[in-house]
Amino acid sequence: MQKIFLFLSTILLVLLAGTLGWMVLYTDGLLASEQVLQWTQFLGRFHPVILHLPIGLFLGLLVIEFFSLRKCSSSCDRAAQILVWLMTLTSMLTAYLGLLLASSGDYSGDTLWWHKWLGVAFSAVSLLVTFFKVLSQCFEGKGLSVYRLLLLGLLVLLPIVGHNGGELTHGKGYLTKYAPDWLRDKLAILEDDKIQEAELESITEEGNLFTQEVQPILDQYCVSCHGPEKQKSKYRLDTYEALLTPGSMGDTTVEPYSMSESFLLEYMLLPEDDDMAMPPEGKSRPSAEEVLLIAHWIAMGAEGPPVDVEALAAAKAATEAELAKVSGLFYAGVLLLPVGQDSELLYLDFQNLDASLSDDILDTLESFKERIAEVKMADISEPIKVLQILEGAPKLRVLNLNGLKRADAAVDILNSMTSLGVINLFGSDLSGVGLSKLKLPNLQKLYVGSTAVTANELAAYRQANTSTDVYGDVDLATIDAIKEEDLQNSAAFIPKEK
Repeated sequence: MQKIFLFLSTILLVLLAGTLGWMVLYTDGLLASEQVLQWTQFLGRFHPVILHLPIGLFLGLLVIEFFSLRKCSSSCDRAAQILVWLMTLTSMLTAYLGLLLASSGDYSGDTLWWHKWLGVAFSAVSLLVTFFKVLSQCFEGKGLSVYRLLLLGLLVLLPIVGHNGGELTHGKGYLTKYAPDWLRDKLAILEDDKIQEAELESITEEGNLFTQEVQPILDQYCVSCHGPEKQKSKYRLDTYEALLTPGSMGDTTVEPYSMSESFLLEYMLLPEDDDMAMPPEGKSRPSAEEVLLIAHWIAMGAEGPPVDVEALAAAKAATEAELAKVSGLFYAGVLLLPVGQDSELLYLDFQNLDASLSDDILDTLESFKERIAEVKMADISEPIKVLQILEGAPKLRVLNLNGLKRADAAVDILNSMTSLGVINLFGSDLSGVGLSKLKLPNLQKLYVGSTAVTANELAAYRQANTSTDVYGDVDLATIDAIKEEDLQNSAAFIPKEK
């Protein structure tokens, strides 16, 4: 009977582990359509409500296990078994709701990353705790030491997860803000508020109203919900640039010289029980004098922090130098363009290159290597040199090598470009040997038509790389048949007369 119970428990725990993995994958790829976003936000907001259940159950389990060290009884053991299963199930539910809340887009930053993955780790360790508890029960103490060690691991993990969660909900340093100095030093906690004050003092020259008066008010009342870690309604109020950027509702947070069109001021003036009042009901609100100061700042033009003239000059010089490089490539017949508006990623095209590649061109291309995302390189004289320059390019995702010569020799270089999603080797001299060596973890589409690859070699590669769509030679007979059928359907179509 005990073996059957262990077997069934193991199957259930494996299913739960698979469910945990599904939760992570599902929420990572969750599409933020309006309907889906509404449900994720609705369910996700139960995360702060549910999370106290696994914490309470875990603490209860610790108490029972502590007393069982002195005097073990069957009733304590049964209670511990019930608590460990309930703790595991509720921790998984808590993790799922937290993942939904994170996918809504209102949170970001390193604190979210740590809170998310440590929360998932807590659930995963809970599954192991449950397994070893069942094992020790079925086989008279076998695995009991591992079970207790894992409990200690959860005890260490819990305050770290809670600390990150508290900072996400209430702002940076929420749990440590009023800790004694000796404790802060012991824990090696960065005093973010003192760092920020030092940074503030370095730029508050000439009595700048924003840095001296406005930003401290926003930091105190607003940034915990509208900062780098958490952005309700996609608003960020932690920098001057973010303050002037509308959120997901499209409202202009601050409109210089216009208090009536600055929604930041409107939200602050709403009654506390209003749904749109900011800060929301239950949180400390700025005083009338502080709101009046923000209104005065807006009416005077909402001037930002002092401008660092030297930094602007350096940035301008760097931009001009980059434009000079791009212009040099253009006159040599090489196009280097952004892949989209306001994108730092670049598209590289050699279609107008007439002469051979000079060392200056190669050096210039190497300086842009970290930002190149797409490359069209067909019928150039020295393709291997370009590929060597691009070796290991971290953001290269599309590579068009139509007609490439010595393609087999280039496979090792291609394998270094791990972010590649699309490769076009149509008309190249790629052989089956070279194809078999092509190993790219993120490759989605591969074009190898009109190469030296045989049909059997192509089939073998497809079988070994099921996640990649591999396109070989075009079946012209099939296409002609489809065209003929379309022509017949079009000839037979007679519109109805009215």
